[in-house]
Amino acid sequence: MGIAYAFFDCPADKEKVRAELEHSKDRIGASELELSLKEISEGIEKISEDPRVQAIAEEAQGASVRYALEARYEGHTNRKTADALADTLNQFAYCPELYTQAEDFFGSIFYEDLGGYYQERE
Repeated sequence: MGIAYAFFDCPADKEKVRAELEHSKDRIGASELELSLKEISEGIEKISEDPRVQAIAEEAQGASVRYALEARYEGHTNRKTADALADTLNQFAYCPELYTQAEDFFGSIFYEDLGGYYQERE
């Protein structure tokens, strides 16, 4: 099971974000990608039990980032899960109901590999 995390900001409410994420993953053909959306204000401990991910979430919270997203992808590596998550967020960033311009989207994706966490920027 591949696992990756994204931290991003969006002005829309959680239900609208969740709905658009589901549409975005379907558009890229990754309907099996399981997404779990959390507002960072709900508590960092709810994002992951891994203290390394919690530390990343604390940094995101300090930067006023609103959302944390956990992706799980059965039968895929963490890296492939991170790639599918990046593709999903690329689709998400072009949703006119959420962002006035795709350039307004900013987020970071993290995945574990060889005992450490790696970051991909969106």
